[in-house]
Amino acid sequence: MDFSNTARQLSDIRKIDIVKFLHSNGIEPAKQTSHYYLYNSPLRNEQIPSFKVDLRRNSWYDFGLMKGGNFIDFAILYYNCSVGQLLEIMRGEMKMQLPVHDPSRMAVMEQPKIEILKELPLTSTALLSYMLSRRIDIQTAMRFTSQIHFAIGEKNFFAVGFRNRDGGYELRNQFMKLSSSPKAPTEIDFGAHEVKVVEGFFDFLSLLTLERSQHVEKFNYCVLNSVAMFERSIPFLAQHDKKLLYLDNDAGGRNCVLKALQIDDSYVDQSALYTNHNDLNEYLCNGGQFGDRKKSIHL
Repeated sequence: MDFSNTARQLSDIRKIDIVKFLHSNGIEPAKQTSHYYLYNSPLRNEQIPSFKVDLRRNSWYDFGLMKGGNFIDFAILYYNCSVGQLLEIMRGEMKMQLPVHDPSRMAVMEQPKIEILKELPLTSTALLSYMLSRRIDIQTAMRFTSQIHFAIGEKNFFAVGFRNRDGGYELRNQFMKLSSSPKAPTEIDFGAHEVKVVEGFFDFLSLLTLERSQHVEKFNYCVLNSVAMFERSIPFLAQHDKKLLYLDNDAGGRNCVLKALQIDDSYVDQSALYTNHNDLNEYLCNGGQFGDRKKSIHL
C-alpha cells in the first residue's frame, strides 16, 4: 500500500468545501451569517436546524448528535462508510460491477448499492454549473445526458447521468464519480458508416463541444465508459467502415489503441489532435479547439 499517496488523497479530501458539497447535493442552509451556516442536519431527520458549518474553519458540528469535525469526519457519517470506502468514493473507483477481465483488482471491498430513483431533464443549477466548469456546451449536455436522482443506503443524491446500452448509468457531479450496475458501453447509432470512439462521456461531450456540434449525426458514437469495455464494443464497431479513436493519452488508453490497430486498418488513432493532454476534456478546458484547424488526421 502506498501510504504517502493515501495521505495526500486524504489531505485533498479534507479540504473539500462542506458548504459547496452540501449545495451540490441539494442541501441548502436554513440560516446564514458571515461566519457560519445552519442547516437541518443531513445526518438525521430533524425539524429545528442544528447542523452548523463554520465557514472560516470549514468544519461542522451537529448539536443533536454532539459530533463534529472536518469534511472527512462528516463524509464517513454521511455515506455510512469506512475511510477506505470514502477514498474509493471520492477517487471515483466505487463501481457497482467490476470491469470485465480486470486482473488488477485482487480484492473487492463490499460497496453500498446504487438505487436509481428517477430520471429527469438536466435542469439543476448545480449540475449545469458543473458542466460549465468542464467547458461543456450546455445544449449538448442537455441532449445527451439527464439528471439522475439516486440513493445509496438511506441517503439521496443527484448527478449528471449518462445511460449505457444495458440500462446502467455513469453518474457525475462535482464530488462524485460513480457507475450504477450493469456496467456497459454506450452506443449511439444515427445510421452512419463511420463511428467515433471515446473512453468516457465527458470525452464524448467534449468532442461535440470542440466540433461545435456540427454534423453530429454524420457519425455514430461509441462511449466505452471504461477501456475494459472495448472488447464488448467490437460487434458494434465492426458494423462501420471506419473507427476513429479518441482515447486517453494514458497507459490504459494507449494500450487500447494498440489493441484496436492490430485488428485491422479501419481503426484510426486521432489522439494527435490533443497531444500533450490526457484526454479531450483536459484539452478543451485548456483552451483547445478544433473548429477550422488544419490539423486533422481524419483520413
